[in-house]
Amino acid sequence: MVPSSSISGRNWVVTGAGTGATSATLGQWIQSHGESCRVAVADPENSAYFPGWTLDLPDYGTGMPSRIEGIGRPRVEPGFRPDLVDLVVPVPDAASVAAARHVREVTGLPVGASSGTALWAALELVDRMRARGENGQRRLADSAGRFVGSQASAAEGAGELGLGLTIGQRTQASLTRSVWLGFGQNSSSSRRHN
Repeated sequence: MVPSSSISGRNWVVTGAGTGATSATLGQWIQSHGESCRVAVADPENSAYFPGWTLDLPDYGTGMPSRIEGIGRPRVEPGFRPDLVDLVVPVPDAASVAAARHVREVTGLPVGASSGTALWAALELVDRMRARGENGQRRLADSAGRFVGSQASAAEGAGELGLGLTIGQRTQASLTRSVWLGFGQNSSSSRRHN
């Protein structure tokens, strides 16, 4: 069950690309309750969801596993419902790991790389929302638990990441613009318009 307080009045909800069941459940709930919130799926490197969604190929496979534990798949899973997803955001693994590390350092929250993936995708959306003059916020949903140590060296000294900004610069830019911790409250947007 989806708590209505988590969705009502929000622009977007961002979830990781695991089996596809979470995005499908959220999308079904949003449709059945007439909410205007949109669903974005954060997809790590080598995962099949972004190319499968973009190419409209429900059985797409990359043949490569994701390096971000808990999310990403080498093939699109049957539980994934592309008709209920408004956007799939590809996220480089280095960005996922660096974002999680930054959140741990700044907040002390024990988040893993899958949260970093969702955070990076959310920051992409915040950038788009800001360009349109909308508000955006991000909540981290999981605890790192068993995954923190396994990703420790994947982005050692992430620095520039080759992505234009360091994760610290990107999150600091979002923090300074008051777009942190929640994710978007603006009921004026309609579904399927990114």
